Amino acid sequence: MSGQDWYVAIGGQQQGPWSAEEIHQKIQAGAIGQDAHVFKQGMASWEPIGARAEFASAFGQGAPGAAAPPPVPAGSTAADEIDYEIFGEEMQFVEVTLDPREACVAEAGSFMYMDPGIEMETIFGDGSSRD
Repeated sequence: MSGQDWYVAIGGQQQGPWSAEEIHQKIQAGAIGQDAHVFKQGMASWEPIGARAEFASAFGQGAPGAAAPPPVPAGSTAADEIDYEIFGEEMQFVEVTLDPREACVAEAGSFMYMDPGIEMETIFGDGSSRD
């Protein structure tokens, strides 16, 4: 498996191992977006794919099929970047810190712990149709 040492997290699912060349091809084909994260042995934690010099140039060429995010409708509020930190090595978990009135969409069954005083509301779907 020489050269196939990269793992890619796409939509919360780990894929790979792939070579850097295979990842470049998948970026160009639009199968991997800038929201993906990468990891290989020797790295401290997963990193955004666009932050790695090995892959940043592939996005600069404009991957076919990659669309710009839709504009935020007038009068609505957009969430800022959510603060998170990844812990662990073999059994990793993510600690998410939300600002007031900020929300997070998570996979069912993946919630581990919540500080006292935090209010949680569980809904089906992504919440986009909620008033």
